[in-house]
Amino acid sequence: MSTVFSPTPASLGLNSDPDTRLLLRSRLDGVRGLSTLLMAAAVAALVVLAERLMGGWAEQHQFLAWVALWLLILVGSAAVSAPARGLARRVRHVVQTSVAAIAEARAEVRLWGAARADHRVMADCVQAQQRDLDDEAGLVAAWGRFPERLDDGRGNATHLRHC
Repeated sequence: MSTVFSPTPASLGLNSDPDTRLLLRSRLDGVRGLSTLLMAAAVAALVVLAERLMGGWAEQHQFLAWVALWLLILVGSAAVSAPARGLARRVRHVVQTSVAAIAEARAEVRLWGAARADHRVMADCVQAQQRDLDDEAGLVAAWGRFPERLDDGRGNATHLRHC
C-alpha cells in the first residue's frame, strides 16, 4: 500500500511523538473554541441591536452605516474577547470538575460492589476508611503511626532504640 493512502499517523502528517501530542492537546484545550463562539454570539447581538437602532437612518446613509457596523464589530470583538475567554475557562473548569466527580462516584460504586462480593476487598475498604478517619482527626503524621507502634513494640528494650 502506498504511503500516501496509508492510514498511519505518519502518512497523515501526524507525529506520534508524546511531546507533540501533549503540545497539540494543550493548544486544543477547548477554551479557544468556546471563547470564539461566545465572542461571536455577543458581537452578533451587538450588531442586531445597532441595526435596529440605525434602521431608518441607515437607508439614507448606507456607506456610513456600513462603516459604523464594521467599526462596531471590530470594537465589540476587542472588548468582548477577554471576558469571553475568562468565561470559557471557568466553564471548562466547572465541566472538568463535574466530570471528575462523576467518574470518582462511579469508581466508588464499582469498588463497593466488589467489596460486597469479596470479604477481603471489604476488609481493605474498612481499613482505608479507618485511616481516613484517623487522618481527619489529626492523629497521623507523614509516616503515619509507624514510629509510635515501633516504639511501643520494643517495650523497655533500650538496646533497640537508636536515638
